[in-house]
Amino acid sequence: MSNASEHGGKDPGNIALQWWQELQPQEAGDAVSRGDPAALARLRRATTPVEALTEASAIRLARRLGITPDRPDQLARIGAIAAVLAHVREHDGGQKLARRLGPQKKDEPGIMSALRFQRLMAAETAEDLMRQMRNAVNLLKAKANVADIARSMFRWNEATRIRWIYDYYNAGDAVPEISNDQQRETIS
Repeated sequence: MSNASEHGGKDPGNIALQWWQELQPQEAGDAVSRGDPAALARLRRATTPVEALTEASAIRLARRLGITPDRPDQLARIGAIAAVLAHVREHDGGQKLARRLGPQKKDEPGIMSALRFQRLMAAETAEDLMRQMRNAVNLLKAKANVADIARSMFRWNEATRIRWIYDYYNAGDAVPEISNDQQRETIS
C-alpha cells in the first residue's frame, strides 16, 4: 500500500513540504511572508523528537498527516521529521537525498562517507534517525529534498532502507551486464 493511499490520497512528503514552506520566510512579488522563524529555531534546538513535539507547528504537521495521540510511535517520528526539516534552508526537489549523499562517480567517496551511511541505515529509533538525518542535511549545506526526507522518515522501514542503499550507490538505474552465453541460458 502506498503512502498516498494510507492518508486519504495525500502523500506525506507533499504534506510535509507544504508545512515546511509555510514556516519559511518568502517573497512573492510585493507580498512578503515572514513565515515562522521562531518555530524553526526552536525545532532546530530540539534534542529529541518529544522535545520537537512541544512546538505547536510540529503538532500541526502531525494533524495534517492524520496522526493522533494514540500512536506515540508515529508521533515521535513526526517530531523527528519536524526537527530535521527545520534544518533545511533550501528545498531541492531534484535528486533524492540518498543519491545526493552517495558517490557521484565510480571510485569516488560520497558526500556522506560509507561508514556514516551505514550508521544512518542502522537507525532504529526516532531519536537516532533524527540525529543521523540532521547530519545528512548538514553535509548537504542545508539544501535538500524536503518531500523525500519526510516521506522516507515517515516510512523508515526495511524497504525504505533498501531503496536508500540503491539510491546512495546509484544502483537503481543500472542494468546488469549479461554475456551472450548467459543471455542464451536465460532465454532457453
